[in-house]
Amino acid sequence: MVRWRNTYLKTSIALLTVVLLNSCVEPKNRASSSSAVSNSKSSVSAGYGRVLLNNPIVLSGNASLSQDYDLGKLLSKQVPITNRTTLSKDCTWQTNCLTVTEDENIEAFTNSDTRWAYPVLSTEFLQINVFYHLNKIMNTFFGNLSALLNSGFVTPYLDPTDPNSPYPSSLPESLFSRSAAVRQGVGLTAYADCGVKDNAYYDSGLFVLCFGYDSIYSDRVKFAQDASIIYHEYGHTLVDIMMNMRNAAAHYDSNPTETFNNRSSLGYSSYDEGGALNEGIADFFSYYITGRTHFGEWAAGRFNEASRPMKEDDSLHAAGLSPDETGRLSYPDYLTYNPNSPTSKFEDIHYAGQIISHYLTALSEDLVDKCSMTKAESLRAVAHVLNETLSELGDLTATGNESLNGTTNYTINMNPSLAKEWLQSVNPITFRKLAQYMAKYLKNIFVVNSNSACASGNYTTDDVESLLDQYGLLLFRSYNDNGNGTSPPWATGITKVNALNRKKSELLSKSLLQLESRNDYSKYTIFDDQQTIIDIIEGMSSSNQIDANTISTLTPANFGYNNGNGKISPGEVVGVFVNLYNNSNSTMGGVRVLANDWAYMQDSKPCSNLSDTFPSTTQGGVTCTDVTSTNFSDGGRMMPVCMLEYNDGSSTKILSQTDWFDKMKTENGLLAKDCLDSTDTSTCMFRAIKGADFQNLSKIDPKSNWLESTKDSNGNPRFTRGNLIYFEVNKNIPYGTKVICKLRTTFTNCDDCHHDQSITDASLTGDDYADWKYATEAPFNIINLIFEISE
Repeated sequence: MVRWRNTYLKTSIALLTVVLLNSCVEPKNRASSSSAVSNSKSSVSAGYGRVLLNNPIVLSGNASLSQDYDLGKLLSKQVPITNRTTLSKDCTWQTNCLTVTEDENIEAFTNSDTRWAYPVLSTEFLQINVFYHLNKIMNTFFGNLSALLNSGFVTPYLDPTDPNSPYPSSLPESLFSRSAAVRQGVGLTAYADCGVKDNAYYDSGLFVLCFGYDSIYSDRVKFAQDASIIYHEYGHTLVDIMMNMRNAAAHYDSNPTETFNNRSSLGYSSYDEGGALNEGIADFFSYYITGRTHFGEWAAGRFNEASRPMKEDDSLHAAGLSPDETGRLSYPDYLTYNPNSPTSKFEDIHYAGQIISHYLTALSEDLVDKCSMTKAESLRAVAHVLNETLSELGDLTATGNESLNGTTNYTINMNPSLAKEWLQSVNPITFRKLAQYMAKYLKNIFVVNSNSACASGNYTTDDVESLLDQYGLLLFRSYNDNGNGTSPPWATGITKVNALNRKKSELLSKSLLQLESRNDYSKYTIFDDQQTIIDIIEGMSSSNQIDANTISTLTPANFGYNNGNGKISPGEVVGVFVNLYNNSNSTMGGVRVLANDWAYMQDSKPCSNLSDTFPSTTQGGVTCTDVTSTNFSDGGRMMPVCMLEYNDGSSTKILSQTDWFDKMKTENGLLAKDCLDSTDTSTCMFRAIKGADFQNLSKIDPKSNWLESTKDSNGNPRFTRGNLIYFEVNKNIPYGTKVICKLRTTFTNCDDCHHDQSITDASLTGDDYADWKYATEAPFNIINLIFEISE
């Protein structure tokens, strides 16, 4: 979803405020005519109409084009639209795959003579323009995909003993006939003139595109007038489809007539690296069609100052950036870089995503240079690599390959029952993970395949690694050929990265990320303003980040216990910002704090023999046996993160909430119905909210915390809802109760957060952790937060 304006939480009064983004654009491609084209119905043939082939800035060549300019002067010659009487189409793989209308609850207009010529500022014209460009990108992408599948180069099956066997593709067999390339039973609807100001977006839940208007020049400047925005938004649709190809095919096999709803997503929060990657890939799909390395110059750029380049030599960029190995837009330094206001810092997925859009552009040019491809061929090739990568990374069946269907050879996202949680928060798609899996498919398709897609045969793993390193993305030590679970039968080992290629990408120790301890800063900040929490929970529910029914019935729907005093009180829902410090001399990117269940207990007793040795045995801890791939999820071992302090009059113990409940039941008559969930005493009094139990921070500068790293021009931090972890407090919890939450931290450019340090086999050193180990402390640092319940 594109948001040209972002919502921030203001720390002093915890209110919602709006921050504008700033930009300028460069002139391109002057129009050939200065007089308006006649766009009467008599001037076009049946089935034809006129459109804006590009955005008005590009067509006019005028970067300062006035909102009052007659866009009729920029219209195309007549182009094919449709012979139907409505703006709808069937696809070879689905009937009614696209419908364009004005807005929600407005039926598509009927044009009985099928002559698609209307005044350029009319809503009918906007609908025609959107339909034409959506039709173009759909036909291009799926036509290319169909041709690739029909070529025999891609197959989900392979014989590892046959040197001529194709590479192991993640794409499902017969993906079109199994509804893997569509939203089963649901066609895409596009609102060409929707009632949303300064915005355009893709709604994955409703399968809807919405193109809004400029809030100042609402009658003249529309987002649907810009083809690059239309392609960008459909790029989000393609990401959604690619992420779910394997899921949709598996669902079709068992439920061919039912709509598939349990979908994976690239991005789950207002800020996370998955969302940033989604934005960057969507920008690339604009380039995929237009061939231009700039996006959104008209409504977004000219009037909302939020256009974005996709190549370092764009004049919008700050000095010092260039398309050579030393001047790339690299990770993590440019995560908060806004080319429209380069001296400011913006934690925003759209700007963070520029790193991947620039890399994809550079990759397409690298393939042209080294594989003797045309530009169109290279763009198809990059889209293919993305499709393979996202299809595997989004796989909720956890097999990653068609030949493993029906087995327990889970190679990605843990296993089917835990896949969604792993993908959302435990081991999500980050810049590192996307780069690693793209590298694997680049290797398989262009380097080692006997039928290499590189005609010259000159593409090497050094080429793959060197370009990734120029963008700071060579953050992995192997290509993870063997996956994160049971090794697939074709993976006889791992392909290791040539360490000499890692010149710019830095890997840091997890121990360097620490809880803030300086006197001038607090360890955490509480957000408990009632209206702020209402807005946040509603936003997370509407975006399906959390289940709307996840809040306990003990908590008032209006969050009436929230008192806004910056403390934690009974009955509240609170957001907690955990303040972390980067004790290294390099920037940390993709910093996360997790509050999800993990294996730190045994028989509901906290382990005293973890790295933090807390709680000790005298405090109620026990010496736990080793966690293994077969016992990590046992009952009483993988437990909610928050414990409660208990004093029996002679000593103080740290107890699981299950054990605390048992004590209170005996001593005070506490009943299960008094718990947040009457069926689960392990979260009786205090719990992290599922789906909102993780904190994401874009980056932390060296020897700094995040508050210092993302200050605005007034010196204030820019909090968004994604920067907080959310907890629900039982109204029945006694005042003065101490709550101890055992959280885990990690970051993207971390070495021992991703590479298993316990491996002794020299042939496998540098391999990634197995997915089950992400249920332990091994890939993480432990942070113990202690809260006291106040009045």
